[in-house]
This record gives sequence, structure tokens and C-alpha cells, in this order.
Amino acid sequence: MYEAGEFKKAIPLYQVKEDADSAYKLGRIYQQLGNREQAVFYLSQSILRDSKHVQAQFQLGKIELSNNPARAFTLFLNLTERFPENATYFYYLGKAQQELGVEEKATESFKTSIALNEDYLNSYYALIASYIKTRNEMYAIKYARDILNKHPENNKARLYLAQAFYNSKLYENAVDELELLIENGKVTDYTTRTIGVAYFESQQYEKSIEWLKKYIEMFEKESALSYFYLSKAYSRMENWEMAHEMIDRSIEIRRPALSNEFLQKATIYRGQRNEKEAFNFIKKAYQENKNDDLVHYQLVIAADEYFKDKKTIIKYYENFIKAHPKSSFKEMAQARLSDLRKIDFMEAKE
Repeated sequence: MYEAGEFKKAIPLYQVKEDADSAYKLGRIYQQLGNREQAVFYLSQSILRDSKHVQAQFQLGKIELSNNPARAFTLFLNLTERFPENATYFYYLGKAQQELGVEEKATESFKTSIALNEDYLNSYYALIASYIKTRNEMYAIKYARDILNKHPENNKARLYLAQAFYNSKLYENAVDELELLIENGKVTDYTTRTIGVAYFESQQYEKSIEWLKKYIEMFEKESALSYFYLSKAYSRMENWEMAHEMIDRSIEIRRPALSNEFLQKATIYRGQRNEKEAFNFIKKAYQENKNDDLVHYQLVIAADEYFKDKKTIIKYYENFIKAHPKSSFKEMAQARLSDLRKIDFMEAKE
């Protein structure tokens, strides 16, 4: 009955028995029925009746992974000690270690699993994802390539490879992998948005615009970030009208988190040699993020370009130095301030 899937009919037949295997089968029945609490109870009973019941430990460990990772860890550790040649147990040990927040230990478990079975793809995926999560992209690239060398049509490995390249700012490499994924039919929100940004970062602005527009049309009509990059792409192509239109759309969506958008708007005006509007929008960016020394320094530079009165400009430099005494821009600000004071002094003498 259990094998045939007639679960509810099988329950009373196994409940009258007191052996470990019957408790295990009850646990599996409740697991199939989605009753986690009863599944845990009967699988635990199976282990109490037979401490070496392998399948009961394995199934209980899988159930407890997200709910009780410490218990799952203990179960899988026991299994790996008893069966040190079993790649599956090391994979699940790594998953339990991840749940417990010991990522470095988890990667070692995944590596052991791969060493035991070079075709255990789940361990490869988990290891690559772990390296991406911990910003060890070069290792992620290595293991993703290991899979693709054996399985060139493996889209999951290729997606991880693209992500690792992108995170490493190797945008042209990321584009190559994303193009292959899209050719293979993987037109998802991630591939569409990411290839749009990667095209921009690799200075392929027309393609960037094409794919960012596709992303907006297909997946997220209110994507402030996509409009932001569209504006930047149009700016690089000196299409100022479209650059304004795109950044205005981003500003409309993003309020109140606007410092980057205001800076982009200022960049467009600066490209059009409109120092007044460039200054006004950098000032707005500064109002959004007064603690950012880069934004504040850009405001000072914009003031220097826009104002004619040296005393007004001097005040901007003085305020910056006072507000950011440890800024990496302080030395440049001090040098320019010194020059301005000399010029102001000479003009006053005249």
C-alpha cells in the first residue's frame, strides 16, 4: 500500500507496529502528505528504535534543513562519518552548514562531494553560488567552466558564469555568456536587465538601449534603474533630449531616493554646457545625500564652474573641507582654495 501511494489506508497498518522501519514508512507517508510535524515525529521515532537507520536520518535531515539546521547538521555529519565515500551526504552537510552561517565550512563540504563524484552537479551549483555570495568570483568562474567543459549546454552553469563575470566587472565576458543564454531561449528578467547594463558598461550603447527597453516592456515598466541607465547611454551618444526624458522618468519613479538621478541630470546639463542647471541638480543631489564626500565635492566643482564671484566659490571649498576633514578629495580642495584666495587677494588690490 505504501509503495502504491495509498497513504491514508497504510497509516493504521504501520501505526500498530513498533519496529524502526514501520516508523520510517509512517514518516515518509506524512512527508508526502505535507504534514511536517508528524513526519518529523515518526522519522525521529525510527531513529530512536534504530540509531543506525540510514534513510530515516537522511530524510529527517532534509526536512530539518530550514527549520532546525543544527539538528540537520548533526544528522548529516553522522552520515558522512559513517559513509565517507557518499557525495550526497557531503552535499547536504554543506547545505546545513550554510543554514548555520558557516559558509567556509560549507564550501569544503561541497568540494569533498565533488571530489567523490565529479558529476554531482548540485554540489557544483551550491559551491559556485557560495563563491559568488562571498565575492570569490574567480573560484566561481573556475567551477562554472569545469561544468561547461563537460556539459556545454548547461544553462544553469552558464548563468552562474555570467553572474560571476558581471560581479567581477568583466562586462564583455558577461555579455558573451548572456548572449548564449538568450540564444538558448533564456530570456528572463535577470538576463534581459543584466545584458542591458553589461552592454552599457562595455560601451555598446545602442545594444544597451535596445535591451533595457526590452526589459522595461517585458518585465518591469516602472524600473527606475533601467531608465537611469537609458539616460546614461543616451548621454554617451550625446542624444540630450532622450537623456533628459529618461532621467526625468527615473526621477518620477524613484522619489525620494534621488541622489544618483540628480547627478545624472547634472551630467546631461554639463554636457550641454549649461552650468546653471548642472549646478542646480548637483545641489539637489547634495540635499539628498549630504554625508557623501564625492557628491559634496561635485557640488563644489559645479559651484566653481558656475559662479563668477570668488568669495562665493571660496565659501563652498571651505564648507567642504570643514565637513569632510578626512576626505580623499581634501588635498585637491585645499590646493584650489589656496589658488582662489590668491586670485581674490590680487583682484582686491587692483
